[in-house]
Amino acid sequence: MGFGMIGKELSRETYGAIVRGEATVSPAVALNIRLRLRKERRRAQEWSTPKPRRDRPRCGAKTRQGEACRRLPVPGRARCANHGGMSTGPKTATGRAAIAASNRRRANRAG
Repeated sequence: MGFGMIGKELSRETYGAIVRGEATVSPAVALNIRLRLRKERRRAQEWSTPKPRRDRPRCGAKTRQGEACRRLPVPGRARCANHGGMSTGPKTATGRAAIAASNRRRANRAG
C-alpha cells in the first residue's frame, strides 16, 4: 500500500521516516499522512471491537410502507443489499447487445 504525495507514491520506509520525524516533507503532505493514519486507526478500532447487533448502523432507506429499512448494510457501505442503488445499465457495446437480445426474446415470448 502506497502513501500518496503529489505526483508520486511514498514507500513504506519513507513513510515511516516521515512519521518518526527523520525526513521532512511539505506541510500538505504531512497533513495527508496524519489524516490517513487517523483514518487507519479509527478503522482498526471499529473492526477490533464489534458492536452488539442492536447497536450497529441500519440501512435506513425508505421502504414502500414509508418506514426506514432495518436491515444491516453491506460491509463497507451505507445501504443493505436491497437498497444499494439501481443499476446504471450496460456500458459496453457487448453488454448493450446482450440486453437488446434479451429484450427481443422477451418481446417474442410475450406477444
